[in-house]
Amino acid sequence: MRGEMANAAAASVSRPLGSLDLGEFKRCCGQKFRLRGDLGQTVLELLTAARSGPAARDLDPVHECFMLTFRRVHGAAVSQGTYALSNPSVGRFALFVVPNGDAQRQYYTAVINRSTGV
Repeated sequence: MRGEMANAAAASVSRPLGSLDLGEFKRCCGQKFRLRGDLGQTVLELLTAARSGPAARDLDPVHECFMLTFRRVHGAAVSQGTYALSNPSVGRFALFVVPNGDAQRQYYTAVINRSTGV
């Protein structure tokens, strides 16, 4: 019961996206994220978290660049936009997601680019 209460408390805390790094998202692969959209709640599963972009080499977390891929598990499809996502491991944060182009909007991508130029 105590673990459930801690997880619920973590999901209620709002975190700036800048405080989340690639390592934290990698540990969440396979976990569910709740997305709050115009049509209610949508559940996404984080499939991958990987370095991407011109800053794909080893950079400190302040300047890292990575991509997240999600799959819609339950709920309404959402359009490209910024949404509040929550997960018991990382809390609640805002993220800009883009449908991957499939007609049913099953897959979504988010790119976090903290590089300052290459």
